[in-house]
Amino acid sequence: LGATLYGVEIVEGAKRFDTVSFPACAAFMMGNEGTGMSPAQLSACDEFLYIPQYGGGTASLNVANATAVVLHQWMVATSGDTEHGSDMGPEDGK
Repeated sequence: LGATLYGVEIVEGAKRFDTVSFPACAAFMMGNEGTGMSPAQLSACDEFLYIPQYGGGTASLNVANATAVVLHQWMVATSGDTEHGSDMGPEDGK
């Protein structure tokens, strides 16, 4: 399909998710909250991203929340408007 497969996982060489120039055709594989990705999943990915976390707690986010953060960044990055994302607001009725 020509999509770049991004693994969202804390691994050596992963890039901070909000610094990547995403292609329009991208797919994302999320790591398991407890065990991360399997070796087969890791080898399937073209590149890796991580979401920076702060504090001394666990190095894990709820997978649904992590997915929302990454997909939002991808949409903003590929929309052509890196400052605002969408210009649609509540006044548009949507």
